[in-house]
Amino acid sequence: MSNMSSKNPFLEVKDLKKEFNELQEWQKDQLVLRAKLLLSEYKEMDKDPIFAGLTYRTNIGHAMSMFIEKNEPIANFILEHLFILRKNKDIDDRLADDAIRWLQQIMSLLSIELDPTRFKPIDIINYWLPFMQGMKLAHTKDAKGEKISAEPSEAIIWNLLMIKAENIYGIRLLNNGSPAKWESLEGLCNILRDELSRLDRENPEEGFKVLISELDKFSEYSLFRYDHDSGWEEDKGSKELTSRETISILGNVSKKAVVNAGLKDEIEIIKIKEREDREPVTFYQTDSALAWLQNSKRRQKFNYLPSLKISNKYEDRDNFLVIPAENIHELVNFIKENSLDFNEAVTDE
Repeated sequence: MSNMSSKNPFLEVKDLKKEFNELQEWQKDQLVLRAKLLLSEYKEMDKDPIFAGLTYRTNIGHAMSMFIEKNEPIANFILEHLFILRKNKDIDDRLADDAIRWLQQIMSLLSIELDPTRFKPIDIINYWLPFMQGMKLAHTKDAKGEKISAEPSEAIIWNLLMIKAENIYGIRLLNNGSPAKWESLEGLCNILRDELSRLDRENPEEGFKVLISELDKFSEYSLFRYDHDSGWEEDKGSKELTSRETISILGNVSKKAVVNAGLKDEIEIIKIKEREDREPVTFYQTDSALAWLQNSKRRQKFNYLPSLKISNKYEDRDNFLVIPAENIHELVNFIKENSLDFNEAVTDE
C-alpha cells in the first residue's frame, strides 16, 4: 500500500516505515547497523576542514543562476519580512532563524546584494560573513579569542552520504521523498569532483586529493556492486565477472598486483575469447575478487557491505532496502527509534 508524499504531491511513494516494520528481524538489524555506520561517516565529514565553507568555494552559484532567476527586489522583500516576523514573534524563533539562514545562503550564492534601505549595516555584514568565511576572505574569533571556522557544507555532505549509502553500504537513503539512486546522483558527484580538482590546482596544499580519489571510486563501486548482484545465485554466490581495472581502482593497487593475484590463484580468473582473431581476455570472478579485496592481511581496508534488497532475485536487483531518512536528524531519529543502545542526538549550532 502506498501514500502520497507530503513533499511532492505528484509523486507516489511507498510507506517506508510500514515496510521497515514488515522486514525480517535480521534485515531490520542490518539496516540499523548501516544507519549507524552512515552516521559515523557523517560525523567524520562534518568535522573535516575540507567541507568548511565548501559550498561557497565551488561554482555552484554560477550553476544555480542558469536555472533560478536572480530577482533582487523579491529576494530582499521576502528576507525583510522574515526579519519582521522574527522580531514580532509571529513565528517560532528557531523556524525563523532556520528560514533566514537558508534564504540568505541561496541569495549569497546567487550574488544578490542586500538593499541598504531595508537592512541595518550589521545585518548586511552578517549576511555576507558565511560567504566571506567560506571563501577565506574573512576570519572571526569568539569571546575567547579562538578562530571560528566556516560552517560545514551540509548539502554536499548529505549528498555524499546518499552516494555512500548505496555504493559502499548496499542500502539507500531518501532524496526528496524517493530512494536516492546512484544514477540520479552521479552527475552531482562528477560536478563536485571537477570543482575539487579546480580547487586542488589552485590550492594544492589544502589536501583535496583524498576526497577527489574517493569520488573517483564511486562509479567503480557501483559497477562492481551491479556486476556482483546481477550474477547472484542462491546458495552459490555470485558467478559474475569484473575487470582488473575495477579491482585495481577499488583496492588502490596496481593492475600488475591484480594480475599477479590471479596468477597465484588468489583471485579466480576466467579467460573469454571475445574475438577469434585476438587473444582471450582475462576477467575476475566477483566473489573471489571481493574476498581478496577484504583480506585482513591487506594494508588498505576495502570498505564494502553486501547489498540489502527485498530479495536476491534478478528482478529485485534494483530494489535496495531504504532507510526512511532524508536529512541527518531523520537518520538519528531512525536509529533512536530502532536501537536500544543509542541515546545520541545531533544538535544544531
